[in-house]
Amino acid sequence: MFDTVRNNSGGGGGIAIGILNKVFSNPVVICEGEENVELLVVEIKIGDMQVRLFCAYGPQEGSKDCLSFYQRLEEEVESAIDADCGIIMELDANAKLGYEYLKGDPHPTSQNGEFLLNIIDKYNLQVVNQLDICEGTINRKR
Repeated sequence: MFDTVRNNSGGGGGIAIGILNKVFSNPVVICEGEENVELLVVEIKIGDMQVRLFCAYGPQEGSKDCLSFYQRLEEEVESAIDADCGIIMELDANAKLGYEYLKGDPHPTSQNGEFLLNIIDKYNLQVVNQLDICEGTINRKR
């Protein structure tokens, strides 16, 4: 189990990636974020392919930490591509991609959504929620 514990929330929290050692041996921590960036990247090998697993929690919309979070996320994506690694990202980006990007999304694209979409488009990443095999689109709404 690899994790980072939130230091500044007062209420705990954090992020984690669990890896079954019987399946993936010798995982390597690539990034553990920094003070205002909750990001964890662990590299594993799947068959002959190196893959970086991303787990992150993005700042709330309008937070002063939004830009630094998305800049650091992009740096780690670029680093994975430069290292010829596959990328699997699971994150709560606190971003709304919007109804123009995700069918069924009741929201327009938010500022965090724009930051995330820039990374998705620039590095040709695929949003799984966008695929026809995915039955859901929104995992939280109020």
